[in-house]
Amino acid sequence: MGVIPVRYLETRRLADGSIAYYYCPPKAAQKALVVAPKALGKDPIIAATEAERLNALVDQWRIGGETGGIVGPVPGSIAWLVEKFEASHQFQRKRPATRTFYSGALKALCAYRLETMTLGQAPARKLTRVHVDRIYLALQKIDPVTDDPMQLPWANAIMRSARRVFNLGLRWGDVTENPFLAMGMTGTPSRETVIPREHVDLFCATAIGLGRRSMALWAMLSYELCQRAGDARTLPWSRYNGHEVQVRQSKTGALVWAPLLPDLPELKAMLDETPRVSPVIVVDERTRKPFTIFNLSKAFNQIKDAAGLPAEYQARDMRRAGLDETGDAGATDDELRALSGHRSRNVVSVYVKPNRKKAANALAKRRAHRSKQ
Repeated sequence: MGVIPVRYLETRRLADGSIAYYYCPPKAAQKALVVAPKALGKDPIIAATEAERLNALVDQWRIGGETGGIVGPVPGSIAWLVEKFEASHQFQRKRPATRTFYSGALKALCAYRLETMTLGQAPARKLTRVHVDRIYLALQKIDPVTDDPMQLPWANAIMRSARRVFNLGLRWGDVTENPFLAMGMTGTPSRETVIPREHVDLFCATAIGLGRRSMALWAMLSYELCQRAGDARTLPWSRYNGHEVQVRQSKTGALVWAPLLPDLPELKAMLDETPRVSPVIVVDERTRKPFTIFNLSKAFNQIKDAAGLPAEYQARDMRRAGLDETGDAGATDDELRALSGHRSRNVVSVYVKPNRKKAANALAKRRAHRSKQ
């Protein structure tokens, strides 16, 4: 094995034939007590990471800086590349919800612990596909009893976010390859929980009975308009003109319309009876402020439990229930997309599952078409 191209990092072959890494800094830096020789083990990425960190101390000492006060990530490290990505135009033009999601995933990536440091401190150029595959498995947190991945969706999100960072790193010349490409990640099964209409009604009735009318209104907005929980939570009054609701979706930027008359008179009545105490329609009665993501989820679970509804129900299932009911009613994929704002027919299929009623609707439409002929 050749010497790793990091200053003062040397390789030595041990008696058993394996390779070990050693940091051998200049004698002047040792004499000044800036750094000292150090055995760095057998893992090349850990050795290179520590050597780069120590080199940064040497460089600061040479220019007269304080050796203990490195500000920000070390240039060339994974955390440095992430910071550069988040300052880029490509990142800043993303919608706030997308930026928040990427930042959370990348923060988790950088916080991943190696033996003596975090992954964020590692040199981006030294990260290999072998290391990435090992990290991916660790992030899944495999259940020791069932051998099933417990955090697979989050692990996939972290890997995809890192792939975008390294793609830009390639364009900028900061890395020479993207080890997150062609990983063959394990697919996550789509969520299939659908809340039946009677349970939606029970949820709303329970919410009103508990003095949480705002949660009933939120549920109706998400269910009837087939919108994401977050878009229903933050929908402003300026998007309701008394006859229809317009939703500018936070994830895709799509603008969708939902006429309320004559199809949704119950929702229109709820909206018209709601005091306009905030620019946002759904306001928590207890705080007199719009719901946060955390507070909405907490309130949803409290009402769900009080209503005796299944524990697996989640706030996001309201939208799926609305789309599934709309599909049962015979709406086409294009009609569903016009309401939900999805850009792809393939994505709609994730929410609208085949069932007997949809099959019966298809046959009924076929018979009607045949009778016309």
